[in-house]
Amino acid sequence: MSRSFGTLTYDGYIVKMIEKNTKVPIKITKNFTNPLSFMKEIHVGVYQGESLFPDEDDADMLGDFLINIEPMPAGQNKIDVTFEIGEEFGILHATAKDVYSGNERTVKIISRGRLSKQEKDKWTKTLSNIYPIEVNFNNTAAKKMVNLLVNPHSTIGEIKNKLKEADMINENEGLFYNNKELSDDSILSSTNIDKEWIIEIRARTDNRKKKTEKN
Repeated sequence: MSRSFGTLTYDGYIVKMIEKNTKVPIKITKNFTNPLSFMKEIHVGVYQGESLFPDEDDADMLGDFLINIEPMPAGQNKIDVTFEIGEEFGILHATAKDVYSGNERTVKIISRGRLSKQEKDKWTKTLSNIYPIEVNFNNTAAKKMVNLLVNPHSTIGEIKNKLKEADMINENEGLFYNNKELSDDSILSSTNIDKEWIIEIRARTDNRKKKTEKN
């Protein structure tokens, strides 16, 4: 094989499953886990090339698939991912198995050469809604700023819990974007945050109203 095959992890890196120049037939299994608590499915992306990042030139996405997993706390699932190449030239079988539930899925992927720019842009847009995004949280009152990788499908309430663990927010504070408080049940990807990715942490609107009433 002239190029390597790998899969994309939650933190945005491509893990090589089969190195280039490996003799076929070959079957490799590596162990992964759930990056977030109580996920119901895992996305498996299959890449060809030597780059560690999906948006670089030598990283071609060949395909992807989803597998349902047992919802568990972060880091407790055991997910086996297997890449297998037989004697058939250019054909890869990718399998993901959730050890606890026994759920397993295999897809057959045919390497068709490098993706066009239009195809790569399409995959990049798709992945931006699956893999973590970088968000800056700024607490102006406490003069603190923290940069976090956040699942775009997380609720604002879940993000606030992470910020509490980092001692960045208290019960009387909320998350604001464009001077509007984000509700706890809203999904981050639906808030239309622009490329600045800066969310303010400040006193909640309802708390301010209560203070005004008391005065």
